[in-house]
Amino acid sequence: MSKLTELRVAIKAQENGILVSRPLFEGRYDLLFDFGSKILRVQVKECSCTKDGNCICVSLSSGSYPRGNKYGKHTKRFYTSDEVDVLIVYTPITGKYYVLEPEIWNKKSYVNLRFKQTVNGQGKKINYAKNYEWGNSNEIFAPMI
Repeated sequence: MSKLTELRVAIKAQENGILVSRPLFEGRYDLLFDFGSKILRVQVKECSCTKDGNCICVSLSSGSYPRGNKYGKHTKRFYTSDEVDVLIVYTPITGKYYVLEPEIWNKKSYVNLRFKQTVNGQGKKINYAKNYEWGNSNEIFAPMI
């Protein structure tokens, strides 16, 4: 994820009347959204569509090896709702932003957002992208503030 994506999200928030701040040092979240009565810690992700174009897969883990030893024990770390309040995903292919609450991503290694229905007609536990799209209002943040 690039700083450009963070900037895109910050501009989108500013255009929607949200006061945006950045932490001074690197941490588990990238931006702070100030709604007046509540401040949300925002993690920003950028991802592209799958080969078939049916969905986007959002990677939610970060891994590392012990310092100086790339053959040591590999550790993976997932985002939790104790560290981040909201995840915002930007997809350059569609130019759209998706706002995800912790119930969808908390302690998971990835999340899929589908654009089309599944081939087998499965409907349960499917995250349709249109349900999380951040349009021209801040209504999507209402459950979090």
